[in-house]
Amino acid sequence: MKTSIPFSGGPWVLKSWSKDQAVFTRNDKYFGKKALLDQVTIVPRTDQPTEIQSLLSGEVDAIYPQPSDVSLIDQVKGTPGVTAKGTDGAYFEALWFQLESAPLNDPKVREALMYAIDRQSIIDTIIKLNNPNAAVLNCGFVSFPNIGNWCKDQQPFSQFNYDPAKAKELLTADGYDCSATPCTKGGAPLTIEYSTVSTNTRRTTTQQLLQAKAKDAGIQFKIKNYEAGILFGDIGPHGKFTMADFATGGSVDPSITSSFACENIPTSKNEFAGGNWNHWCNQQATDLMHQTDKELDPAKRLQLFDQIYQAEAADFLSLPLYVLPNVGAWRADKIGGPVDAYIPSNLGMFYNMNEWYLLK
Repeated sequence: MKTSIPFSGGPWVLKSWSKDQAVFTRNDKYFGKKALLDQVTIVPRTDQPTEIQSLLSGEVDAIYPQPSDVSLIDQVKGTPGVTAKGTDGAYFEALWFQLESAPLNDPKVREALMYAIDRQSIIDTIIKLNNPNAAVLNCGFVSFPNIGNWCKDQQPFSQFNYDPAKAKELLTADGYDCSATPCTKGGAPLTIEYSTVSTNTRRTTTQQLLQAKAKDAGIQFKIKNYEAGILFGDIGPHGKFTMADFATGGSVDPSITSSFACENIPTSKNEFAGGNWNHWCNQQATDLMHQTDKELDPAKRLQLFDQIYQAEAADFLSLPLYVLPNVGAWRADKIGGPVDAYIPSNLGMFYNMNEWYLLK
């Protein structure tokens, strides 16, 4: 690396790299806005408390951490000269159902589950810690309120609010005995395996919260978590889960065909390469997906998406939870410029560092 053509990152040139730091210097030949800073050093921190303390002590000038189940904003607001901002990001969190995995292969159980999840409690207890303006996400998959216009007309999942009595009513009509908790059918308890990344405290705290709420609806959650590489490299692609909590990204011009079309269900025939981890096959919706991929008129394309969204809700495909917050913090007593401009973006807070400058 050090003896070959220099690496360029737009406004920056990589001067040096080691496991402890990467040093960037201004790229004077960049065609766009020249960096105002002479040099920027990126340093890794192995855990969030260390990352935050590095900012508070003045060792680093800006951080862009993964939001957790504690408030970064509260942790830094008492320190003079430090500013933090939390907002909607470019990913959303959902509870993803594997529709061929019992008991979620029963659409009536899935319908009851939609009313057994207290999404508002997640927002109020966890997500607002880092995004005070957070709200329950009700867009169709995989659209966002503020990314493109694909959630403009319909909020198909807004009909599903936490209602444990209704959940039990639906289960009773489906042949379950809900005189005790959990509900049972043929003597077998209604148990749903619930998985996520074992090291993500935001998600594991969500599990604990929802587990207690679902119990009041007659449903028992069995927690079975995995390391990220196992969950996304094996469990998900091979359909070895029942319900899982993870995030996915949005797009200003989305296609959902690879994620939800019938032909994209992972199987041994396609070497488990399909992206339809839900194992959802609605042929009418699949046909509409292929139409959206060929439609160039955005208004007509949205009309097609709206029909797909309705099918998603009618089949109880999965349940969107919230837009994943992005949060950044910086030493406002040391650096100026549009430091927070890209916090909501999937490009990340540091994307426009060329526009930052030193105050002292």
